[in-house]
Amino acid sequence: MNAQDKNDKLNKFANWSLYVFLLSVAYIGSCYAIYWAYGLSLGENDFTNWIIAYGTFVSAIGLVIFSYLTYKNQKNSEFYALFQIMLNEHNRLLEIITKDKYVLYLTHSIVQTYLNNYKKRFYSERYIDSDKNWHEKEQHSISDESVYENYALEQINKNQLIRPYFIVLFRLLKLIYLSNKVDFEDKRECYGLVRSLIPANILFLVLFNAVQFNKQKSPNYVELLIQSSFFEHLPINQEWITKQFRINPLTSEGGSDPEPTDKVILAFEEYIFSGKFIDSKVFGESIYLQSYLEGKRQQA
Repeated sequence: MNAQDKNDKLNKFANWSLYVFLLSVAYIGSCYAIYWAYGLSLGENDFTNWIIAYGTFVSAIGLVIFSYLTYKNQKNSEFYALFQIMLNEHNRLLEIITKDKYVLYLTHSIVQTYLNNYKKRFYSERYIDSDKNWHEKEQHSISDESVYENYALEQINKNQLIRPYFIVLFRLLKLIYLSNKVDFEDKRECYGLVRSLIPANILFLVLFNAVQFNKQKSPNYVELLIQSSFFEHLPINQEWITKQFRINPLTSEGGSDPEPTDKVILAFEEYIFSGKFIDSKVFGESIYLQSYLEGKRQQA
């Protein structure tokens, strides 16, 4: 049983206890009203003692419920205090890396490398005519994707500025996931808050970074990303991919390579969304994933 299930059961127990308490109070009030209205009597001492005994029992239940709710509120406060501390550290590191051109260059470099690799699947010859227009001759070779995955991870791992951010992000998501001090809806709000703070180009780096931790002990990075639907708003589509390919953050200029064709971009989307690279559950209910799947259905 995970932390979320335990917390849900405790909440159900508290709710049922509260219902029992309220029903007991209502029952005692009803009995007293009936006896008073009809002039019934079980003997003054018998009825009085019964009321005292039952009232003591109900009061004890009420005290237990009150104590539990107080305890739960204290635990909630403890969670949010720690969450706020870690969120502040996350935001501090995020601000640093989003201002660093070399970190932003990683997204451009990885996208460009992958798209150029995919071009090799479809094209074996490229040339420029007298009007400086690009022409490419199509063919169907096979490229080794693992080589480029290793390249991407190598580029990420050797960047010392972004590593601390990935560690803090992991610990922040782990804190939310393992906590039994907040309910599922509160966890969803926390996940959503964290996701909303991270720009798309950094989300893309988190995506590639997580792959290397897929086989670590639970909860690993990928499991946390699935639980939080972390890449639900990562815009893996033609417009965003082309923009990342075109603009080099180090120079703020476009590269010399011709822009990728629709076929190449579709191949890149398929690689990301197919589930071979990473479990597609990390995208949650992404509209970009749904758009990709709809396009595949129309082609079938």
